[in-house]
Parts: sequence; C-alpha cells; structure tokens
Amino acid sequence: MKLFMKLFLLLPIFFCTMVDKKKEEKIKEEDKEKAKHLFIRASVYLNQQRYNEAIPLLNDAKALNPYFLDVYVALGNAYISINDTKRARENFSELIKLAPNDKRGYQGLGFLHGFFLRDYEKAISFYKKSYEIDKTEINVLIVIARFFEKLNKDSADYYYKKALALNPENPDALKRYLNFLVEEKRFNEAIPYASRAIEKMSHDETVMESAFKVYIQMGDPKKAIEIASELIKNKPNEYIYYLMRGSAYASINEVKKALSDYEQAEKLNPKSVGVFVRRAFLYLDLKEYNKSINECKKALELNPKSEEILSAIYYVLAECYKGLALISEEKKDWDNTLSMWEKAKGWYSKIYSLGDTPYREYSIKMIDYSNKKWERAKRIKLGIGEE
Repeated sequence: MKLFMKLFLLLPIFFCTMVDKKKEEKIKEEDKEKAKHLFIRASVYLNQQRYNEAIPLLNDAKALNPYFLDVYVALGNAYISINDTKRARENFSELIKLAPNDKRGYQGLGFLHGFFLRDYEKAISFYKKSYEIDKTEINVLIVIARFFEKLNKDSADYYYKKALALNPENPDALKRYLNFLVEEKRFNEAIPYASRAIEKMSHDETVMESAFKVYIQMGDPKKAIEIASELIKNKPNEYIYYLMRGSAYASINEVKKALSDYEQAEKLNPKSVGVFVRRAFLYLDLKEYNKSINECKKALELNPKSEEILSAIYYVLAECYKGLALISEEKKDWDNTLSMWEKAKGWYSKIYSLGDTPYREYSIKMIDYSNKKWERAKRIKLGIGEE
C-alpha cells in the first residue's frame, strides 16, 4: 500500500491540465503565489508523514486558489492517510469536476475504493476511466488486473497480458503476472515469465520464490536448486530456503544434500513443522519407515493446525505402517501384520475425517484395502485362510 501512496504523492508538484481559464484568471496573482508557497510547505510535512500539519496548509492553499489542482490530489491522499475517507472522496471528486481530463482524480477514487473500502468493482471503473485518458499507463492496467484477481480470474489474466503487451519487460507487470500464474497453478504458462523475471529481478525474493515453484512443478529441479542457492546466498539465515533446496535435492535422490539442508533448516528454526514433514517424506521414499514415523511424531508434537499439513503427516504415517505391514506379511509375522494394518487403517481414517484434502480420495480406497488385508491376515492366523 505504501508503494501506491508514494506513486500519488510523488506526482509533479505543478501538474498542468485544462481548467476553466476564465474563472482561474479572476484569482489574484498574489493569492496564487501564496497558495504555491503553502503547498510547498505542506509537501514537506507530507514527505514526513505529518498529515495533520499538512492538511490545514493545503486547505488554506485551496481557499486562496480553488483551481490549484495539485492541492486536491495532496489533500485526497492526506485524508486517506488519516483514514478520513469521506473528505478524501470529496477532494478527488472536486478535482474531477474541475478537470475531467485529469486522470489523477479517477486514480485517487480508484485507490480509495480498491485499497481502503474494498469495493473492487467501483475501483476498477475509476481506473478504467483513468486509462481512457492515458492509454500508455501500464501501472493502471496492473492495478486493474490486481483487483480483478478478487472478482474474475479471466479478466485479471486479460489485463496483465494487456500491460505486458505495452511493455513486455515491465518489472512490476512481470512479477505480478508470474505470481498470479503460480497462484493459479498454471505452471506451464509461467515458464517464460519466470525466466524473464529472474533475469530482471534476481534480487527480488518473491520473484525467485515463485520461479522456484514453477521449475519444481515443471520437472526442472536443477534450475530450482540454482534459484534456492541464490536465495540462500542472499539470505543465509532464512530457514525456508534450505527447505526449498532440500526438497529439490530430494526430488533427484540427492539424499545427503537434502538431509544436510533439512538439518540446517532445523538449526535455524527448531519449531518448523515443515522440516520434520519433508524429512518424513524423504525417509518414506527410502522405505526407512521407523525414521519417517519418528519425524511425523516430532511434527505432531508442534501441534500444527493446518488441515493440509495434518493430512500430509497422516498420509506419511499411514503409508509407513502399510509398508511395515507388508514387510511383516512377507515374514509371516501375523501378529505384527495385524497390528500394522490396524494402525495404517487408523491413520487413513484420520485423513478422511479432515475433509477435503489432497489425500482424501486416496484414503477412502486405502481404508477398504487395509480392511481386506487385515481380514486376510486374521483368517491366516486363525488357520482358516491361505497364506
């Protein structure tokens, strides 16, 4: 939000546009000069975020010269900053009445309705009017796209592409559209934007994190490792970047490197559930079931609340006990087989009880499978079934 406030406040001090010249000419030159000086003094306070001191000066300047358009912009933004949305709206509306071809009034109302009042439809309508006045302004298209993310994904996509058509290398458009595509899980479409965004904004953590997700999802873990390594280089004490790189190493069976990164992540954040969950998945893939179960228990001790995280932990536990049950079957250890299938079924049932999670459909099938395997083992143990 601060970025947009700066965008408005740093507009040229004396913005020339068409007003009623005849009426403006009736203002004394002396009053115009006084208004300019008051505006300059107020601008100093605005830059220091001392809005309550700036506002009276701006209102005095407005009284001296009602056709001084920059004053309306400054007042609108100042009133927004002190949460006086009514007076902010009044000043931007007065600006539009005085100068209907001045895009700043529409942008001010768009900003007010979108970022403060959360009335995205109205915000979009004002920004569209601003764009009609100046069709070269990419930032307005980006803002429209951002608001459409809340209302209509297809329209958001359209406006991001429209902005990039004006300037394919615009950093903010690239970043926003890349993040949008990643959030929508449109990873294949995101690849060219990820590549260009990295070239221009390798210092931007959000861009690099989004690009990492793209390359991991699209089966390019080596590129993902490069990105995570760059993030670690810039922020060596950020545990999440070690988790990211560890996951990428795990995906190409670089087990030692993955475990090393997970260990470093745990040192930096001993209470990270993600460390234990990722390590649990790694040990599950290696069929080191007891180690995997131990990691899950550590994760559960941290009392995670997210159903998605819980479902992942329950999934690993269920799969581990299933693996142990199958091993016991091979050994014909029917007591342990029964115990392991019972535990596996219990964890699959816990997944099902969470509701709509990524593992739910699978858990339904595995509850039935576990039951059948348990019943078979029971019959064999009782001597009424075939081994």
